[in-house]
Amino acid sequence: MAPEDLVEAEAGGESMIPRRTLREIFEQLAKEGLVEPTAIGRAGQELSHSESAATSASPWFVRALVGVGAWASAMLFLAAIGMAGFLKTDESLLTLGVILDAVAIASRRLLKGRRNDFVENLSLALSIAGQALVIVGVGEISGPSVAAGALGAIVTEGIFLLVYPDPIRRFLSVAIAGVALGVLLKEGGVPRSFDAAAVLLAAGAGASWLWKAERGSGALADFQPPLAFGSVVALFIVLQPSVWRQSELPVPGWPSSIGLTAGLLVVAWRILAEHRLSLVSEPGLVAMVGIVLLGAMGWRAPGILAASGGLALAFHRRSYILLGLAAIFLGLFGSSFYYWLDITLLEKSGALAASGILLLAVRQYIVVRYGRSQETVPTDREGSLISGTLADAPVAPGQKEDA
Repeated sequence: MAPEDLVEAEAGGESMIPRRTLREIFEQLAKEGLVEPTAIGRAGQELSHSESAATSASPWFVRALVGVGAWASAMLFLAAIGMAGFLKTDESLLTLGVILDAVAIASRRLLKGRRNDFVENLSLALSIAGQALVIVGVGEISGPSVAAGALGAIVTEGIFLLVYPDPIRRFLSVAIAGVALGVLLKEGGVPRSFDAAAVLLAAGAGASWLWKAERGSGALADFQPPLAFGSVVALFIVLQPSVWRQSELPVPGWPSSIGLTAGLLVVAWRILAEHRLSLVSEPGLVAMVGIVLLGAMGWRAPGILAASGGLALAFHRRSYILLGLAAIFLGLFGSSFYYWLDITLLEKSGALAASGILLLAVRQYIVVRYGRSQETVPTDREGSLISGTLADAPVAPGQKEDA
């Protein structure tokens, strides 16, 4: 079956409600100048590749059992080495960690694109175990020094990000390196260390999610999903001391809020530009004023600002995963914000009720003002880089194809 035919068949199927095929949708989008005329061919190739991969893949429960076996093998191997007395010195920890990392990288790269669930999971388990041994070994040999361990984590995770061809491991590398950056700044005596780390991670997350690149457009395209998700997770972890406030870690405060508010303004500007809206338009002015007000009210709760930015990017890039992460952490940061308010319970209840009424009023305004608008059409619909995105969902009966 030709790729173009596959695109047409993918949206077909009998239904009492007439449904347009993907070919017709792409042709209409091409006429409106929203996608390139060659997009139908690329979409067909993607569907053809997905169809062949789905037919050749093992059942999920078989892959799960193979993965469990691989992780169990790696853990039992490490336990045997520890019981044999090979991990008594700091040098042995570092040496074994380097060996495990080298074996994991070599075994994963030898697959060369072939699928082998056991080797993939075994390599992943060995790489994580080896990385832990390397971090502990470097830190212990250097003093012990937490800063040396954090620096070792950043360097080695950067190597894994570049040479280990696995999206899950690359995601873990970005997340671990981001958290290690905050620890390194703290141990280095940098003032407001976690604030600085939060601003840097937020900048990286925003740039990764707003970076427009097409699937298969080059080697850099493979790094976008790990960078995007890893930096967001690292940002939420670095902001966790603002939730508990009882640990010895520095609590992010107003510097993070200022940086995140500025970042939200940039994100809103870029989203408006992709929707061909100016800053002085009604949506632009509403967005900018709303962000400034949110930053002013949440200057002691940078986590709320970070989670709000995650929600905006999730809806813009149609990512279910980012939407879930942002919603979970928004609830966590919001609950912490109200818990730590230095007011009575009655006043907290009133603040919660007022916040709910305000949000309902904002929602009603958006529904009434923009509910039937068809002008804000995303321009990069056909090629989302992040797996599990809303762009992958089929067009439902009665749903506007151009929305």
